[in-house]
Amino acid sequence: MKSFLTVLLATVSILGIYFVFFAKNNIKRSVESTAVGYLKTQIPDKFMGATSVEKELGPNEEVIRATEKILNVSDYLNREYTLSNGRKITLYISYWEPAKEPIEQASTHNPDRCWINNGWKCNDNTRRLSDEIVLPDSPKKLLPARYGEYYFDLGSAYKKPYTRYVWFWFIVDGKPYEYTEDNRFVSPKMWLKNILTYMDKKAPEMYFIRIDADFPLDALRSDKEFQRLMKYLGDMILFEGSKGRIGNAK
Repeated sequence: MKSFLTVLLATVSILGIYFVFFAKNNIKRSVESTAVGYLKTQIPDKFMGATSVEKELGPNEEVIRATEKILNVSDYLNREYTLSNGRKITLYISYWEPAKEPIEQASTHNPDRCWINNGWKCNDNTRRLSDEIVLPDSPKKLLPARYGEYYFDLGSAYKKPYTRYVWFWFIVDGKPYEYTEDNRFVSPKMWLKNILTYMDKKAPEMYFIRIDADFPLDALRSDKEFQRLMKYLGDMILFEGSKGRIGNAK
């Protein structure tokens, strides 16, 4: 048993060295993305009774540039929609073209890592690891989302913490990424699987999609405008069997 563990650890170490010094260096990073503006062509800024405003990634240009550098995306969309009933929801999407970013890096940009590492907490009692959103007027099925209720303690001057209710997806090569249950640390299993799968290949096309609001998202399930928004997202990447931008271009 000890000899098996020794061999396993040695193999993982060798693969790790390969990834750090060779595979990562072989990833081609575009100086100027060819996909900027792609997401805006997929998701309308207004439809039915819903309107929207574009949101920046930070309060000033310095923060925005720093955030863009960290994310290293090909394109992103950060938009706040106001539905005709007055409710507001935020839609955020990151898109990485093939070879733009390693899976291990792109997969960390989600509330369980970014938000929690910056002081937020997640209500584990209400977390759903596979939450289905049904579109009654569509024969196609949406890929399941992860659902979480994230809150930030504002201090004793406030009666309750600030809370955001979130659905999110991370899609790799048209398939949902397999996060761990609490998703606070990198999964050794997925890390090794990705290295073995893409050792001699470029990283695939990837999408991160987040929908959040200041009210429980179950209230949106029967909303026709929300269903239309999900139809747009489904056509883009979230319907089962979707091939994404690269696959559909073939």
